[in-house]
Amino acid sequence: MLIYRVVLKKIFGPVLDLIYPKNCLICHNFPAEINTDNPVCFACWDKIERNLPPFCTKCGRHTEEPESLCRACQKRELGFTRAFSVVNYTGAMRHLLHLFKYKNKTSLAKPFAALMADFFERYNLSRFKFDNFLSVPLHPTRLREREYNQSELLCEEMEKLLGIKNLTKNLKRIKHTAFQSSLNEDMRLNNTKGAFELKNPQDVFKKNILLIDDLLTTGATCSEAANIFKKSGANEIYVLTLATTP
Repeated sequence: MLIYRVVLKKIFGPVLDLIYPKNCLICHNFPAEINTDNPVCFACWDKIERNLPPFCTKCGRHTEEPESLCRACQKRELGFTRAFSVVNYTGAMRHLLHLFKYKNKTSLAKPFAALMADFFERYNLSRFKFDNFLSVPLHPTRLREREYNQSELLCEEMEKLLGIKNLTKNLKRIKHTAFQSSLNEDMRLNNTKGAFELKNPQDVFKKNILLIDDLLTTGATCSEAANIFKKSGANEIYVLTLATTP
C-alpha cells in the first residue's frame, strides 16, 4: 500500500502542487519558498532551537563546561562511546518530529537529514572515521502499524549526503517493547533489554559504527543497540540523533 502511494505521489505530485499550493507545516501559511525539499517556511525553520556546544562528552547535550559529563551521565552507564544531537526537542521541532513519526510527513526526512549532515560537517564528526551507518529499527508489528521507520528514512538520506555505507537492514528489533515515552528512566533501561540482534555480526567486526535515530531522551535504546555491536566485536559505537530532550 505504501509503495502505491509513493508511486502516485511521484506521478501526480507536481500537478497537485500547482492546483493546491503547499502550506507550511508550522504556521500553515503559503509562502513562496515552500517546495518538495522542505515543507516548512524559512521563518518557522529558523525557530528550531539548535543544540550548541559545549557538549556532554557522553550524551551530547549542551553543558556549561567544555569536555565534561553532564550531571545525568555522571550517574549512569551507557553502552555507546559518545552521542551527538543536532537540535533540541522543543517548540517547532517537537511538533515537526511528531508529524514525521506519526502523521506520515515523510517529506521531512530530507530537510532533517540535511540538518544532521550540516552538524556532521560543522563539528567535524568525520574525525571518528565511521565505517557504517545503521538506524534504530522498529519491531515488525510497529512497522506494519506505521508503514515506515522514520529513523531508517533519515539514515537513507544521510547515506546520500555523506557517502557512508548504510547497513540498516543488519540490525533487527526482536522484542516488541512498550513506548519509551510512557516510562521513567529505570523502566526504559529494562524495557530495551534484549530488544535487538544482528543478522550478520561479522559485518560490524572491528568497525566504527554511527547509529542514527530521531530522538535521544535517556539514551537507553541506543545504549542497548550499542551493547549488541560490542558483543559482535565492533570497535567504537557512536550515536547521532536529530533531536535531544534538553
